[in-house]
Amino acid sequence: MLTERAINMLSSVLYAGCNILKFFPFVWDPVDFRLRPAPSSHLLVFKIHRCCQHCMAIFSIYRLVNADNWASIPDRQRVLHVVWIVAHCLAIVCFIQFQKTRTEIMNFINSLWVYILKHRGWFCSRNKMGNARGPIK
Repeated sequence: MLTERAINMLSSVLYAGCNILKFFPFVWDPVDFRLRPAPSSHLLVFKIHRCCQHCMAIFSIYRLVNADNWASIPDRQRVLHVVWIVAHCLAIVCFIQFQKTRTEIMNFINSLWVYILKHRGWFCSRNKMGNARGPIK
């Protein structure tokens, strides 16, 4: 399945994306290997990120549409401009998915972590309510 180094790297990426950069509307618990719902202050920063992505996409599209002479723009800039527009639009689609199905995404990622840790030989303990609490080596 995944090596211990790969599991630690994936955990570090989730920690950086969720807790430090706040790109995802979750909080990563590196001890229990679980995603938790984000507090309201975290969601405010996430909404600011989403607003910035929307503004950058609108600006890129506006700049592309209002180019005076499309033929005078060098090929490299044209390609780069189209790639930026596609990247911003993809980010907007991801933000919309996070907004619509946040809990389903969180539950799916948590179930993937349980599957990975069980096949790695780490067992997840359960608390009184039957929820997984984290790996026991």
